Amino acid sequence: NRQIGAFQNGGIVDVAASPIGSNVENLTKAVVANYLALHGREGELTAVVKDEPFGADLKKHLAFKKIL
Repeated sequence: NRQIGAFQNGGIVDVAASPIGSNVENLTKAVVANYLALHGREGELTAVVKDEPFGADLKKHLAFKKIL
């Protein structure tokens, strides 16, 4: 679907391209957000993780849509 984050020349991960590039905690929250998105419940991320790691940029970190 969509690539989350970016690479620099030479294949090195660009840690500045995304808040999950160098933050394991936010990476985990992105996984949870994508799991919720599979069920159409991504709007519940803040309630589940007790944090708002992506704010208005949540959709930039979603690779999945609701499955039917």
